[in-house]
This record gives sequence, structure tokens and C-alpha cells, in this order.
Amino acid sequence: MTDLFIISFVVLDGFAATSKIRELENDSTIHGRLPIIALTANVSTESEERCRAAGMDHFLPKPFKMNGERSS
Repeated sequence: MTDLFIISFVVLDGFAATSKIRELENDSTIHGRLPIIALTANVSTESEERCRAAGMDHFLPKPFKMNGERSS
């Protein structure tokens, strides 16, 4: 199962949400490791480093198109 959330959000951004998820994994509130992938228009090295520092597993720049995508 995959969930998406917005990195730049007013209440809890993607960086804070990722840090919280990793904290819950570390104290065994969440069992296992949830893969988190950043999908962002900010493609700077600093942004990628910040995503990884927050605990995100991968970093993908937008626009992103999956192979085999179908048009509607």
C-alpha cells in the first residue's frame, strides 16, 4: 500500500511527517519500515539532502511519469 502526502503543507509538512513516522518506527509503535519517497518540484541538492536527513528513502523530481502509464 502506498500513501502520498504533500511536502509543503501548513499543519505537518512531509519532512515533519517523515521524521514522526521514523520516530514511531524506532520506538516500535509502528512495526517494520514504511518506504517513503519524496516527489517534489524542488530538485536542488539541498532539497534531496533534506529529504534524506528527514528519513525519506528515495527522492524523485517532478514531473514524474511511471512506465506503462495509460492515458484516460
